[in-house]
Amino acid sequence: LVHSYCDGCPAQEEKGGCTDTEATNADPAATYDDGSCLYAVTFQVDMTCYDTFESVYLNGPFNEWCGSCWPMTDGNSNGIYTYTAALPPGGVEYKFTVDDTWEVLQPGSDCTTTSNEYTNRYTEVTGAETFAAVAPGSCSPCE
Repeated sequence: LVHSYCDGCPAQEEKGGCTDTEATNADPAATYDDGSCLYAVTFQVDMTCYDTFESVYLNGPFNEWCGSCWPMTDGNSNGIYTYTAALPPGGVEYKFTVDDTWEVLQPGSDCTTTSNEYTNRYTEVTGAETFAAVAPGSCSPCE
């Protein structure tokens, strides 16, 4: 009997999947990373400078810029509304809507990108993270 030798053992099958244990879709059975990892990304908007509003939404290519599909919530009533999405790594554009009004952002700001006539927020997803709270239409929180 020889150890570490297996005559007739079945070959181990290669299985693609997300091998990053920090990802929301980590697959412990994956033998190689196929680039499919998704990460919990929390977006935050500071609504403490708004007197009255009904609702706040997160929009981007991840929900087809739908306007009112992803409602943000303020679970601890501190005026900071959040939404956590599972997103792949890479650049992401997004905007907030307050009630039915899309935020207006300044082209050339440090948190924006402009393509054609649209100026959107822009950030890089590098893993699971929570983005700092910002006021609608601003790269900073309410003051």
